[in-house]
Amino acid sequence: MPKLSLIIKADLLSGLRWARRHVYAWLILSPIVLGMTYLISTRVIENARDWAVPDFSLRPAAAIVVLTLIGTSLSRVAIELFGIGHPRSQFDALPVAQSVQLHAAIFIRAGRTLVLTMALLLIRQRLGGELASSIPLAAAFVALISLTELLAAITWVHWRHTQTVITAVSSLAILTPAVMIAGSLLSEIIASSHNESRLTPTSGGILAAAILYATLRQCHQRWRATDVDYAKRLLTAVKRAPLSSRLFTRRLSASAAAQLVRDLQLTLRAFSSAVYAAAGTACLLIAVEFVVINSRFFPFVFKMEGWLDLTWLPAAMAAKFACVLASATLASILPVLVGHELPHLWLERAAGTAGLDMFEAKLRYARLVSLPAPVAAWLIVLASSQIPISYAAPLLAECLFLWLLVSSFMGALAFETPERTGLSLLMMMLTGLALGLLSSFIWPIGLIIFGVASRSFTERGRMRARYLLLKGAD
Repeated sequence: MPKLSLIIKADLLSGLRWARRHVYAWLILSPIVLGMTYLISTRVIENARDWAVPDFSLRPAAAIVVLTLIGTSLSRVAIELFGIGHPRSQFDALPVAQSVQLHAAIFIRAGRTLVLTMALLLIRQRLGGELASSIPLAAAFVALISLTELLAAITWVHWRHTQTVITAVSSLAILTPAVMIAGSLLSEIIASSHNESRLTPTSGGILAAAILYATLRQCHQRWRATDVDYAKRLLTAVKRAPLSSRLFTRRLSASAAAQLVRDLQLTLRAFSSAVYAAAGTACLLIAVEFVVINSRFFPFVFKMEGWLDLTWLPAAMAAKFACVLASATLASILPVLVGHELPHLWLERAAGTAGLDMFEAKLRYARLVSLPAPVAAWLIVLASSQIPISYAAPLLAECLFLWLLVSSFMGALAFETPERTGLSLLMMMLTGLALGLLSSFIWPIGLIIFGVASRSFTERGRMRARYLLLKGAD
């Protein structure tokens, strides 16, 4: 226990040092962004009560959310588990047992998961549910999802290191029931109706957490010492792969073109689990568009009076919404990429890279990585035969414009808060979704926004890129 408390105190001290250097980020910017997110989400929840949404099972959707949460945090959890790039890694050279380091990682991961769970409890309270009855469910969910993320991270690193089939099969056999139980707990937390049988999912979550803890402890004791060096190379090394740059680097300087090619190489090599999560979520959104169009269900229906009103056809609106959501999802890889490259910023300074080149490379990257979204959304609605052939070309133009609007504004915010990946991701997603969804209803508004605000956003992004290159992340 003394060594465990020492590790936790060292982690808290490191966090306090960061807080003293970034007062503006946590004292002003974070409350504003989180407060606006809470207000918007609660208003959407209140309005959603009046929508005629068909009945569906909440547990499969909750299991998908849990799976997405695990996939997006895989790299981050592995960094916490192996102490990569953190002062906690110095404990490897000290007489500290591996079980103590594991318990410290569990406490840290549980603390981060607790923040998300508290947000879910606020949503439940907004829906009219009781908080007291959800506390045992929330505690079981925090324990289960934290242990699931840690076990998934350590087995992922070990499988990448050894490439053994038995590791992949055994990890799937253990993690699949855990994901289903966590999804059941999540659905019970969100559901606003009173349920007298909540003792069963709570006890099942606690039992599953105990089994996962025993498995995680054995895996950590057997694999950590042999996989720590590979984990450092896997999560910090900049990999290279041959990629032709002539198609993507037109009108870019040599420095910006080299950066763009490097970023695309990193993405193709899946430098972070966020690449899998973004690609999977984008595919899921396109699949939802297909289901919505073919089921002929859409909550927004407008009166058609002329040819210009075809832009409000239910199938066209579904395509534009899917285009905006998928484009923002794919472009959300950008803040993760910037955070991944931030420790290697000295290479850009040594090579004489200009801030304008950095900005142009990231802006072009956001556009290229999200380009499949409008094409896929348009092809789905075209194959459904629910829009006139005469409107196919204008709909494609609308989808391409929405893609350009979302990716350009999100790319312009790439260097706004580069050292805070989560906050930067939230800011970029809110900006892209707000502008894109508004323009989906009335596309002339999008033209006005793009013409008036794009220049100021671009100049702001260039200045932030220059400041980052000169001053660093501080």
